[in-house]
Amino acid sequence: MFYKRLVLLLSLLVLASCGGQGSFSGQPNGTYVVSVTVSGLSNLNNLTSGSFLKIQSNASELTFTGDGTQSFPYQSVATQYNVVIVTQPSPVVCRVMGGSGVNTSSNTINVNVTCAAQYVYVANFNANSLTVFEILGQGRFTPVRTSVPTGTAPSSVVAHPNAPYIYVANQGDNTIGAYQITNGVPALMHTAIQVQGTALSSGPNFLSISPNGSFLYCSNTDGTISQFRIGVDGSLTQITGAPINVGNGLNSLSVDPSSNYLYATRSDTNANPNVNAIYQFSIQSNGGLQTLDAPVNLAAHSRPTSVAVGPTGQYAYVVNNGANNVEVFPLNAGALGSPLSPPILVDPYPHAIALAVTPNGTYAYVSNYGLSGSGNTLSQLRVDPTSGALSAINSSVQLNVFGPYAVAVDGSGYGVFVSNYHQNDAGTLSELLIASDGSLPNAPISYGNNGILSQPQSIAIH
Repeated sequence: MFYKRLVLLLSLLVLASCGGQGSFSGQPNGTYVVSVTVSGLSNLNNLTSGSFLKIQSNASELTFTGDGTQSFPYQSVATQYNVVIVTQPSPVVCRVMGGSGVNTSSNTINVNVTCAAQYVYVANFNANSLTVFEILGQGRFTPVRTSVPTGTAPSSVVAHPNAPYIYVANQGDNTIGAYQITNGVPALMHTAIQVQGTALSSGPNFLSISPNGSFLYCSNTDGTISQFRIGVDGSLTQITGAPINVGNGLNSLSVDPSSNYLYATRSDTNANPNVNAIYQFSIQSNGGLQTLDAPVNLAAHSRPTSVAVGPTGQYAYVVNNGANNVEVFPLNAGALGSPLSPPILVDPYPHAIALAVTPNGTYAYVSNYGLSGSGNTLSQLRVDPTSGALSAINSSVQLNVFGPYAVAVDGSGYGVFVSNYHQNDAGTLSELLIASDGSLPNAPISYGNNGILSQPQSIAIH
């Protein structure tokens, strides 16, 4: 009896010291848990030393250095959760699946995050092939497939944002090929789809994929934009109706982050130097394009060659090859506003070609094409978070190669890749690591001049 009373007394003392029933440490009523499981991170051996993955939801953060499961603090039922990655583990990329919604019960929400190595896909215009490189740590990359067959004269390659597919536009035989990726290696899934334009040979030239992964758009050398629906198996189906006819000189395309709007640039020709414009379209529920507003006309001889929308969807950036500058256009419900003034001059030589923005929208890089030692550079720019305006970070970086052309930033914001295309040169691929201030302080690392690349005109990273 004495021992029973002693146990009871000790139990009462413990309850009193912890606040009695109010100290219950289980899940509070009316709350739920968001649990995150990371996979694939521990299997990667090319991580940069000290690299980690940071995930955020509603101002709370979780940090992973390897595979595992962690949970965010309890949230009230019927409130929104939104799991996003705020720091990628360079140079790999991690993707969130099922990361947002509203939980109306007290059940646990399970969110999966998968991590994988990144690969660079280079379209060799003169060799009718793709070359595949794996991105390694410490600014290194290595070829894993030197020649994957494509159609004739591959001019553009794009990667699906959330599925293992890439697409290649073949200008020479008027087709688009869809490839499935296994361990970075692409294999043609179906017979390449024939592009139907206004002429017998449309000449597919430039591809852009909607960030939601539902639609693919292709600018053609006959001045049209072709439109395709992407199936769950990665297949392409041309959307019913004739391609939209814009006019000769049509080149680059860009879909905004919401997947609701598409922008196209059209450059002048020697016969009509006053044709310099940006066309703007809204994307319908079936993927079809509808004119959103009148084209925005640019200065004569500006020759716009590239358009890119920043990751916030607030600004569009247009590279003018003839004027050698970049114009910034604010976006309002998708419509282009008046450009910020003045445009930023990117290099003393008039050969600006393309622009890429970092995934966090903080920095941008412009490739400057040169025919000799002059102008073969990469401009490094800072993006003002409030106005979207661009400012130079130091001077342009000399690449010491011929013909910087396509430019892309990998999904972790680790490095910038540039395809160096020149009609008298086999071609190279260059990588420059991005410092914490957006600058590119280290010498570029280039691969090529050994027959692996042949006039690389386009690159994609997946």
